[in-house]
Amino acid sequence: MPYSASIYREVENAFDDITWRGNVDHTPNDNELWYLSATTGSRAGGFNLGFFSTTPTYDPEDVLALELGYKGQHLDGTLQVNGSLYRYDYENVHLQFVGQSALGPSTSVRNHPGAINQGLELEVLWLATNELTLGGNYSYSDATYDGEFVDVETGAVGLVDNNNPFSPATLYPAAERSNRTDGNQLQRVPEEKWALCGQYRLEIAQGTVDFLTSVAWTDEVRFDITDSPSTSRTSGIGGTPGSPGRRPTTSWRPHSS
Repeated sequence: MPYSASIYREVENAFDDITWRGNVDHTPNDNELWYLSATTGSRAGGFNLGFFSTTPTYDPEDVLALELGYKGQHLDGTLQVNGSLYRYDYENVHLQFVGQSALGPSTSVRNHPGAINQGLELEVLWLATNELTLGGNYSYSDATYDGEFVDVETGAVGLVDNNNPFSPATLYPAAERSNRTDGNQLQRVPEEKWALCGQYRLEIAQGTVDFLTSVAWTDEVRFDITDSPSTSRTSGIGGTPGSPGRRPTTSWRPHSS
């Protein structure tokens, strides 16, 4: 007679939150808008599926977002300017880690105490002539982890590195293999980005031809919570993270009149 059995553990948790948003707008004239907003948000906690994981559940992630912004049209509506200053305060940031369980390695979500992302954004679009349009945007982000991560498996302050061949766990205690996280750059958030673009429209007998060009640059991006240079990549002009830079390209396409 066929027979099967399974083992499981029962865990439970409950998550509830109230979020809110406040916004104040000011329009000194028909062409300008100033605004100030404060918003809260929450990402629900959850459960880690790894059996006997040292962190079977994790708490919700909360954020308070503040933004001061401006939108305006100038020069008879030919110049559009948008800008904003912002600050996001995070608590219990969700991060994924590979840890040890009773049945081997498992991936678990854990909470980092907090993070702060603050900076500015600027965007400009200018219709220089009936044929020529120029534009650009720039952003700066000071995005860092706030507070120190504590490893629940070892009690060590900081993130314990179990994969460094120069400090094996058999020779070095967890405290000597830990990497501090407070003040490190947030993962996948570059400090600076900018882009420029231009379009020129040429009228011809058969219709119009548009000449387009653009150039973009992205600063160094971190892919690990530790601030190790080996976990960062820098993108070149017009490239994607980790790719070599490329020269701006000009293209055209015909338009029928």
